[in-house]
Amino acid sequence: MNARTLFPVASIVVAATLAAADPGNGNGLAKGHDKERQRPAPVDLDWKRDAKARGPKGDAPVPSTPAVPEDIKVVVVVTPRTPRVAVPRGTAADSIPDRAARAADEMAAEAVRVWGFRQYWRAGFAQGFDQSMHDPRVAASERAEGLRYGHFDPRALLTGQQLAQDDAGDQARQAAEGRVRDQFMDLSRMPQRDRDPAFRPSAPSWAGVLFATAPVIDAVFTSMPLSSYALSREGRVAADGWQVQPAVLARGEARPQVYEATWKDADRAFVVWRDRQGRSSYYGRLPSSDRDRFRTIFVAQFPDALAGCDLDAAYSGWRVGYADGWRYGASVQGEWAYRQGYAEGFDAGVRDAAAIAWPFAFRHAYAGSYDAAFSRWSSTAQPAVVAVRVFDANDDGVTEPGERILVEADLVNYGGAPGTFDVRASGRDLDGDASRSLTLRARSRAQLDRPFDLHVDAGTPNRTDTVVTVSVGDDALDTPVHVTHPLVIDDGTAVSADYLGGRVRLDVEIRNLSRRDLEGVLHAAPSGGSATRLADQRVRVAAGRSARALVVADDLRPLDLIGGRAQWRLSVDRDRGTDDERVVGPDQVATDLGSRDLLLYMVDLARSSRAPRQDVAEARALFLERMRADWDRACAADGNPYKRDVENGSATTALGDLARTLKNERRGFESRDVFQGLGDDIASFAEELPGAHPLLRKWMKKLAKQVG
Repeated sequence: MNARTLFPVASIVVAATLAAADPGNGNGLAKGHDKERQRPAPVDLDWKRDAKARGPKGDAPVPSTPAVPEDIKVVVVVTPRTPRVAVPRGTAADSIPDRAARAADEMAAEAVRVWGFRQYWRAGFAQGFDQSMHDPRVAASERAEGLRYGHFDPRALLTGQQLAQDDAGDQARQAAEGRVRDQFMDLSRMPQRDRDPAFRPSAPSWAGVLFATAPVIDAVFTSMPLSSYALSREGRVAADGWQVQPAVLARGEARPQVYEATWKDADRAFVVWRDRQGRSSYYGRLPSSDRDRFRTIFVAQFPDALAGCDLDAAYSGWRVGYADGWRYGASVQGEWAYRQGYAEGFDAGVRDAAAIAWPFAFRHAYAGSYDAAFSRWSSTAQPAVVAVRVFDANDDGVTEPGERILVEADLVNYGGAPGTFDVRASGRDLDGDASRSLTLRARSRAQLDRPFDLHVDAGTPNRTDTVVTVSVGDDALDTPVHVTHPLVIDDGTAVSADYLGGRVRLDVEIRNLSRRDLEGVLHAAPSGGSATRLADQRVRVAAGRSARALVVADDLRPLDLIGGRAQWRLSVDRDRGTDDERVVGPDQVATDLGSRDLLLYMVDLARSSRAPRQDVAEARALFLERMRADWDRACAADGNPYKRDVENGSATTALGDLARTLKNERRGFESRDVFQGLGDDIASFAEELPGAHPLLRKWMKKLAKQVG
């Protein structure tokens, strides 16, 4: 059958193929789709073509041969010498110099004619091969021919049909299942068979999917070796023994050495000439000293003899080699382009065949899948959970850790047959599961005759979000449950502090999450620093409302407040135990550059007559941490703020604020050890700060010197 006549009969072939695929049970392509399908492996192509048409099509004729590159031309250097006079053999003048000169002339002529021709042929072959492999005109018709043959490859038709069957079968099964499910889930009417699909999906584009194995350039060279190519007569001789493979030249890697200049080497020519002389020859009868003299004269004479030869005999190898290389490269590129086009055409043929087969394949698969799904839903029970309700046992609206809960569930059977099923309630934060059997009539709704009785695990953390799962058959429904105690310390709790006065106010908001009025006791226990236990407060909170309690702490150590170490653990307790707790305390302001409390505290400390050593050491340590924050802000600022503070006496940085404050307040200090040497400590600390800001670091040190 002609390739061009395949697609007009595609529908007939598709029908026959699909009928053969259906085992006669009416299910068609729906059968076997319960398992996940994988794409078949790409098809290995055999690149069919007309053998007589193989080879360059004349899209681009052999171009004119370029000139021999200058870097491989023979450089002729003629040295002045005494002219030689021809002397007949056997005369007294037939001496060693004349014999050596004639031998050099003979070998120079042979080197040009044979050796040079071979090397220039190889160099020309490589040049012609490279140009033809990169000429887009060479294989234009070959690629088009490959596209045509690949598109009409019979395997493309079969692969496309199978692709349509597989993909249409998947979509048809899903569409049929969804259609039947929608019909049966409507309990207000009795389902009737309706094979007409609710929608008709269009065929996929299959864009970017490869159905054929990609061609490999090395395989082209394997099928078209240089040894079997019809080279010119001279080229076949020149290529004999050549170890460079054309495939290497085509890979775009570092090109191997194709031209060897050793063909014009005098020593090599002498060795070849010497090995041809027999023992009875003139050279063979010479003593060792004369042989050395003969060799010296030969080697000296050879370059001049080479210069006197007609080099066109060698350069003609370049022209012949270029033509051979171009023609061979054109054939290789033609085959390569044909295979590339064939693979591309094959992929297009698969997609076209699949697009033609798709509508019939979908209808055929949908009908079988619909019948199978409708029969299954009609003859079996299809249970489902439609609603779940969770109640706490004491009905206060709060599910507490360890509390008993009741779970109700609404169930339905969408199927056309009754069934008895295990209904189960479970959850990761429940102390065990619960289950019971329930019989559901065909296409009916039902509820559990009594709720499941379960307990929340007593070890469940407060404020845990969890789920209770009710399952029946293959269906399950999760219902969220928030496990918490009813009285919680709300996010509206506020902390305010007088850092220098040593006073803290805790304004605590307590929320009641239950539907009952509750009473509790607020405890404030110390959790760090100089915090002390505060008086308990009894609070009464109405159902669903909030109440506030104010707790005040006095006589606290200022450094504990400034450093953020004064904290209290707040807890709300009822008779059964603690409902909620959290740790609160004022924020530290030592590194808060918007607060001057640390500096003002150190100034007050210096004014006192006897400053405690521990307070001095702790305050200085906190101030170095303040300098780290000051450095980070200076690095992110425009310009050099330390330089501005030095030159203007300003206080745009925390270090500048310290320097200006000490300048104004130093005379009133009695405990000078509070600030003594602090500037040197800051200068040393500056060396450890991150970043490569040499000027910023330099001016920070200058400003630190003003501290003293």
